[in-house]
Amino acid sequence: MQTKRLMWLALTSVIALCLLAAACGNDDDSSFAGTELVLRGTDANKAQQQVAAAIYRYNQIGEAAFDEISEADGPFIEGEIYVYVINPAGVVLAHAANPSLVGQDLSDLEDSDGTLIIQGILDAANEGGGWALYRFSNPVSGNEEPKDSWVVPYDGHVFGSGDYLTEAEFEELQQAQG
Repeated sequence: MQTKRLMWLALTSVIALCLLAAACGNDDDSSFAGTELVLRGTDANKAQQQVAAAIYRYNQIGEAAFDEISEADGPFIEGEIYVYVINPAGVVLAHAANPSLVGQDLSDLEDSDGTLIIQGILDAANEGGGWALYRFSNPVSGNEEPKDSWVVPYDGHVFGSGDYLTEAEFEELQQAQG
């Protein structure tokens, strides 16, 4: 099982590099051009790789990829880092950590701080992709925890994955955002 995960990690790294390389020479709206890739640590890197791998799979099989992404023990979840896909209205199209969310409109979902989670994700995606900060239930601990999600708009959908943070990291990123 560990070998399978290591192979998957290597594959997603290659896919991420290929997608980023392709985006650098592409000026259309479906590219990642203009998106700053700010690596905030190993888990953030994994989140970015998972998003790239999900988009790659979506390019291969279309919306059927949403079913694969939503497999609880599939390749789009590793511990507390998992892929999700929403549409611009805030409806969940895929969710690796909680497939029961698929089909639900979460556009009004707030965290314990009153942050509109989906609105923050959509705002970051509307800027060409980036990071969204909010609190969300960690599938490993079961607790609401600070989260930093890498989100990318692609083909009318928003693909995301994130890492959970300590309170200190969360506060530091909030201050950096102003």
